[in-house]
Amino acid sequence: MNQIRKLLVVDDEPHVPRVLKIKLESEGWQVDIACNGAEALALLETASQSNSLPDALITDMMMPVMDGRALCHAIVERFPNRPFPIFVMTSLVERDVREWVEALGGITFLEKPVSPRKVLLALQRQCEPCNATI
Repeated sequence: MNQIRKLLVVDDEPHVPRVLKIKLESEGWQVDIACNGAEALALLETASQSNSLPDALITDMMMPVMDGRALCHAIVERFPNRPFPIFVMTSLVERDVREWVEALGGITFLEKPVSPRKVLLALQRQCEPCNATI
């Protein structure tokens, strides 16, 4: 059974989510976009109230207002049993970035530049177990 899966992409560079949206919607994903962590958190809060959280979330690290690190910490705090994987996209490959991603758990690191095909493969790997229970 094919079910439309929902994805929230968070990035302040408009071309990144636009390209991902085009590719992933052609693969059956409904893609919503937020331009920073605060906007994404507000969307997640609203979605939580209507029991329609996304199936996955992809966020950039470096953004204004609320960056990806603060967003991930806020998600872990507000949604401790979150039913969706988080993917962090960044060109920052410093050890401390990888360490906090690993420490939070349930977060997959995607090094920029990342192709839409690579994102799709990562989503399929992480969301495949979810599809088995549908």
